[in-house]
Formats: sequence, C-alpha cells, structure tokens
Amino acid sequence: MTRPRYVMAPRRLALIAGALAALAGTSPARAADAEAQALFDEGKRLIARGDVAAACERFERSQRIEPAGGTLLHLASCRESEGKTATAWTLFNEALSAARTAGRKDREQVATERIAALERQLVRLRIVVPPSARVAGLGVLRDGKEVDAAGWDVAVPVDPGPHEVEARAPGRRAWSTRVDARAGTKAVDVEVPVLAPDESADAPPPLPPLEEDAGDTRRTLAVVAAGVGVVGIAIGSFAGLRSMSMRDDANRLCGGPPPRDCPREGVDAADDALTYGTVSTVAFVVGAAGLVGGAVLWFTAPTQRALASSLLRGRLLVSF
Repeated sequence: MTRPRYVMAPRRLALIAGALAALAGTSPARAADAEAQALFDEGKRLIARGDVAAACERFERSQRIEPAGGTLLHLASCRESEGKTATAWTLFNEALSAARTAGRKDREQVATERIAALERQLVRLRIVVPPSARVAGLGVLRDGKEVDAAGWDVAVPVDPGPHEVEARAPGRRAWSTRVDARAGTKAVDVEVPVLAPDESADAPPPLPPLEEDAGDTRRTLAVVAAGVGVVGIAIGSFAGLRSMSMRDDANRLCGGPPPRDCPREGVDAADDALTYGTVSTVAFVVGAAGLVGGAVLWFTAPTQRALASSLLRGRLLVSF
C-alpha cells in the first residue's frame, strides 16, 4: 500500500525554503555515524522533493542514532511544515539550548527566530481540575500520557487537531472526552468533572453459581442407602425365618437339638439352619447400616439457601 504524500501549501513551502536556507548557512558538521549521516542526507533530498512526512521520519531516526544540533533544527523545521506547531516549538527550544551549549551563535539565531514566529501560532490546551474533583488517587491523561498534577490548570501548547483527555481514580468511574484544538484558537479549556463512584468496585464479586445437585446428590445417596437398608432387613427377616424353620426340621428329624445321632436329612437341615442364620445376621447388619446412613445423609444434605449463606458468611469472615 503506497503511503500518501504530504502536500504542502505554497506558503508553507516558502517557509521551509527560508528555514532551510537559514540552516544551510549554519555549516553543520558531518555525523560520525554513517547511518545517521545517510538518513540526514536522505531527509534533505525528500524535503527538496516536497515529501515532508518521509523527510521528518529520516531526520528523527538520524537524531535518534546520533543527536546533533543541526539535525535537531532540520527536524524542528520539518515538524513545523507539517503544521505540528507545538512539536516544532518544543524541538526549536531544544535546539536553542543545544546551540547555546555548543556556542553556535548561527544556530541560536535560527532557533530564536523560529520560536518567536511559532509563539504567535501556538494552540494551548488547559485541563482544569476543580478542588471538588481532586479525589484520592486521581490520574489525568492527555492523549494517553499522564499529566503531572503540577500541569493541571496550566495551558500547555499542543499540536492542532483532536486530543483526548481522561481521568481515573480508584473506586470511581473513568471519564474521557475528545476536544478539537483548532489552529487559530489561542486556548481550549477542558474541565474534569467529579468522578462518580463505581459501585461495582465496592460490591463483592458475585457468588459462584450453586450447582443444582449440591444437596440433591446427598439426598439421592440417602435414598439409595435407605433402599439397601430395606432390602437388607427384608433378606435378614426371610433368612431368619428360614433358619428357624430349618432348625425345627433338624430337631424333629434328630429327636431334639444336637448333639444327637441324626439321619442324613437332619444333619443337612441343621447345616442349612446355621447358614440361613449367618445370612440373616449379615443382612440385618447391612440393612441397619443402610437405614442409619441414609437417614444421616438425608437430614444433613444442605439446601441451596444454606449453601449460599455459608459462602456469604465465609466471604464476610475473610473480608474482616
């Protein structure tokens, strides 16, 4: 995708030409870094062709690789040609400081003249924060960057165009607005309102959804256990009655309880009576355990309300 070129107005083109002519007379030293020098030269060629956006990019990269007063002046002039008056004003001030440090009167003169010219064009944005809005932990941002509290209520130069102002604070709802700082406007004021309390921040997080079978599972187990108990009691009763019947048969065949000399049928009846007695005992024990266990499970199964109350009570204890 081809990037659209920045189209300069004749007045702005003349402005760049004049600035570059002034810069040409400052005799810039060549960069020690080959890449920085190549980027600087390419930036000058792009400016000559009218490709301002690409030229600014080259100057900025060259300055990042090897900071130099001459490159800084070219970058400031390039940003001015883009209409970014505040950015250019800041860069020219940096170039002025660097020129004074280096004792470059020629660069100092160029920077001073451009700063004076830009002062009359600057658009300023003032973020007003009333005392009532200054809640604990308040943070104010301009275009995504935090503004120090010392910068509140101060008209700060900004580039013409849209700007976003945000305000945030713990326990408060965030607020934001967009303003258009139009060229030719001296100042734009934005007032930060009192941030509304964020009720969701104070409220505890919602309780986890209660599973439908939280208490039903235990009740189901209780029914199963009780069923096993009933079956056990039934088997125990049947086996007990059968054991008593077989014992009576053995006594009748043997002429009384053992030890006696009994026919084979009496011995078998006595053995069966013993076996049924054992089955009856085991079945009664299992049945009783099932009935008791089922009762315990049934009466101790929590209800939905009890579970919710327990969760809430535990959360309150943790919060204290």
